[in-house]
Amino acid sequence: MGVVGTWRVPGYAEVRELGDGPWGRSVLVRHSSSGRHYVIRYLGAADAEGRRRFEGESAQLQQVFSPYVARWYGHLDEGDTAAVLLEAVDGVSLKDILTWHGNLSPEAALVVLRRSLLGLQEAHSRGVLHRDHTPSNVVVRSNGLGKLIGFGATTLAARGRSRAGDSPYVAPEQWVDEPAVPATDIYAATCVFFESLTGRPPFPGTMEAHLSLPVPLDQAPEVLHGLLASGLAKAPQNRPATAAEFAAEVENTALAFYGPEWEHHGLSVLASLARSLGTLLPAPPPPLALDAPPVG
Repeated sequence: MGVVGTWRVPGYAEVRELGDGPWGRSVLVRHSSSGRHYVIRYLGAADAEGRRRFEGESAQLQQVFSPYVARWYGHLDEGDTAAVLLEAVDGVSLKDILTWHGNLSPEAALVVLRRSLLGLQEAHSRGVLHRDHTPSNVVVRSNGLGKLIGFGATTLAARGRSRAGDSPYVAPEQWVDEPAVPATDIYAATCVFFESLTGRPPFPGTMEAHLSLPVPLDQAPEVLHGLLASGLAKAPQNRPATAAEFAAEVENTALAFYGPEWEHHGLSVLASLARSLGTLLPAPPPPLALDAPPVG
C-alpha cells in the first residue's frame, strides 16, 4: 500500500499531515474557496476488482448520515492514486487518550462502546463494514462526544482478503480468511472496549491468541463480564446479532450497574481527557457545511 505519485486534489491547501500509515496518507486541508477544513486521505489504487469494490463502497458511505460517524463526501481517482474527502473531526484519537492516560473509567468506556456500535449499525444498514476498528479510528472531541473514522481505508488494499493485517483487533473468522460480517466489527469494537477498561487489548495480534485463548475477564470489572464475553465470542454467530442490539445491551447494563447518570459521567471523563491533550488538537476549523464541494 502507500501513496503512488505526487498528485494532489486541486482546490485544497494542505494544513498539516495527520498520518502516513499502511492505508495511505491523511492530510488536514483547507478548501481554497470556502476556507472550511476537511481531511483528504490519499490511497494507493488496487487492481480492477479492488477499484470496483472501492467505488461501490464510496457510494454507500456517502449515504451514511450519523452523529457517530465522520462524513464521507466522496472520492477522486488519478492514475494509481485515489483520494477521499472526509469530515474534519476536531478532536483527539482514543489511541492518544489511552497512550497518555492508560485506561478509562467504566462509564467512559461504555460511552465509547455504545456510540461506536451505533455508528457501526448505521454503516452496516448501508451495506458497509468497517474492518479496521481500532482506537486510532475513534476520535473524541472536547465535549466528550466521539465519531468513527477510517471507513473504506482497507478496501483498496485488501484485494479480496478478509482481514486487514495482523492486529489485536482482528476477529477469529478473519484469521482463517472467512468473509467479514457485521459481527466482525462487533468483535473489534469489543476489543477496543476491553482496552479502554484495562489499558491493553484482550489478545495479542496472533492467530493462536484469537482462535484459542479465553477472554481474560478477570482483568475487567465483573459487572461487565457479560458484555465482554458476548462481544468477544469466538464464533460470529454467538455474538450479538446486530450492532444496534449490542448497543441496547450496553445501555441496559450501564443503567443497571452505574445508574441513570452513567452517560453524563462518562462524557465528562472523556471531555476532560480530550481537553487535557489540547496541544494535539488541530486549530478549530470554521463550522462545517452540511455538504462539501462536489467530489468525483
